[in-house]
Amino acid sequence: MDEHRFVFVGGLHRSGTTLLADLIADHPEVSGLSGTGVPMNEGQFLQGVYPPAWTKRTLWPIRYLRPVSPRVLSHRGYGGPGRFVFDPGSHLTEESPLATRKNAETVFEAWAPYLDLDRPILIEKSPPNLLRTRFLQALYPTSSFIIVMRHPVAVSYATRPWTRIRPLYFLFKHWVLGYEMFATDAPHLNRLLVLKYEDLVSDPEETMRHVFRFLEVPSVDIQRKIAKDANRKYFDRWNKEIMGSRIRRRYADFLHERFASKFAKYGYSLEGPL
Repeated sequence: MDEHRFVFVGGLHRSGTTLLADLIADHPEVSGLSGTGVPMNEGQFLQGVYPPAWTKRTLWPIRYLRPVSPRVLSHRGYGGPGRFVFDPGSHLTEESPLATRKNAETVFEAWAPYLDLDRPILIEKSPPNLLRTRFLQALYPTSSFIIVMRHPVAVSYATRPWTRIRPLYFLFKHWVLGYEMFATDAPHLNRLLVLKYEDLVSDPEETMRHVFRFLEVPSVDIQRKIAKDANRKYFDRWNKEIMGSRIRRRYADFLHERFASKFAKYGYSLEGPL
């Protein structure tokens, strides 16, 4: 365990965390979790030390389900995509009683069968790592953290099928609260990189060179095809459903009043058609 460096990727669900983690794991010096049988190969579902964002009751879609540690399924979870940030218990820091050396070894042992331990860097991606950075750093002090953010309109529309929460107001609120909570944790982290999904898809080569420099490994060519305009379908829905209707435009004005200044802090805008 001590001879490896962990990289933890986090961000709200549907923010591009899987794409980024896969691109990093393609590097010959990096190993990601694979062949796990759990959703998106996320390490949160393989261990029983800390609760995942989802449990068997909230896990979606159902086709992903497979037997998981009974200790994991005994947790109530935090509601899953679009909801977990609202539960204060999802925020873990070094002050958690779970942040022990023994638990670090237990989590590593749960992940180890799905990792190539001949590689020096190990990557674990679970979106709720967004609120666990300080806790994970306490478990693995040499860890690096990469947090991804994506336009809140795209994240909110993309998350709708994954959650019972439908109104954009609550999904916008979830987005803001998640990154505000992360912002309070960020100064405590020793190695942190924050990047935007939009930068990753618009210029993947340069973005990944930046990521590899951060990880202190040689750059490698990208072998995956990346859709450069994946946000467009969500922006089109926003423009049609919200901006394109006089009645719904009142709702847009309400959302703008509540969230425009908060999104602007992260470089995102609700101004005009997106």
